Amino acid sequence: MGRARWTVISAGIVAILGVTVIVTGGLPGVAASRSVRGGLDGEEWKSHVASVDRAIDEDDVAQAVSAWREAYGAALGSRRWQAMLAVGLASLRIGRATGTLEGYRDEARQCYLTALFRARHQKSAEGALRVADAFAELGDVEVASRAARVAETLLRHEPGIDPSAASPLRGEPERVAPVRRHQLRDIP
Repeated sequence: MGRARWTVISAGIVAILGVTVIVTGGLPGVAASRSVRGGLDGEEWKSHVASVDRAIDEDDVAQAVSAWREAYGAALGSRRWQAMLAVGLASLRIGRATGTLEGYRDEARQCYLTALFRARHQKSAEGALRVADAFAELGDVEVASRAARVAETLLRHEPGIDPSAASPLRGEPERVAPVRRHQLRDIP
């Protein structure tokens, strides 16, 4: 893929993130300060995700969506890749509960993109790999491959890791690491 195409894709991603900031009512730093003022050190997203799951278990989709919105806001404020990945996965669980993934896949994808940016910023190869897995499960092979390359790059720059041994992602360009659902459910 050419450099010009990546520039267009990058500009699209930046536009999506910009719209997200506008729609959610502020800058991530502002949301983060609200999160810390709440006294939960940016961890309140976990309780909101748990509320999504409880509402799904009770077949209360309206409550699940409401809890998801709270989780999304808290995840934005947390500035952690784990939070955005968990909220994206929660979106898909709501979609499955409603019997349609339409719309919920888009929300998940947006969360995954934010998680990838955060993982890269935090130099978390694990985060980038988990995001690659999530995109692969969505069927978005192109972005999954891109996330896998980000993870591979991060692995090469970790001290004490042999770059030739640190690449579980070698092979065909379209291939990404296999989806590890058990890891995606148990995000710390």
